[in-house]
Amino acid sequence: MENTTVKIIKVFNTSIENVFEAWTSSEQVAEWYGPEGMISDVREMDAIEGGVYNITMKSVDGSAHGLRGKYRTVESPNKIIMTWQWENLDASGMMPPESLVTVDFRVLDEDRTEVTLTHAGLLNEEDKKAHEEGWNSSFKKLGELFP
Repeated sequence: MENTTVKIIKVFNTSIENVFEAWTSSEQVAEWYGPEGMISDVREMDAIEGGVYNITMKSVDGSAHGLRGKYRTVESPNKIIMTWQWENLDASGMMPPESLVTVDFRVLDEDRTEVTLTHAGLLNEEDKKAHEEGWNSSFKKLGELFP
């Protein structure tokens, strides 16, 4: 069985509270969420356990990629677990299956925070690679919020 889980560990030069807020504030999410070259429109975001989010990532060519999910766990400022599902229909006209994103935040010191993202349940190796590239690009944008 192939490994369909992405795991990324990044360090950000700011406090754990600031990084956690960047994940839970719709205004900040709109600034960094999605790969470089895309703009995110946060249509709905209630970052509490049981709350939902709905984001559309728009590329320069005009294509839009809707994304939605539900927050399963929100433990400020240490952990977020949320479902992830693309709204775009696949080639067979079906909604892609739901996957699961876990984000762990860890203090390294007062001005450095380690973030471990685990995105599990992706379809296949191609899907895994695309999501890994997207998350790494998003994290680059997130890091620019904390130079």
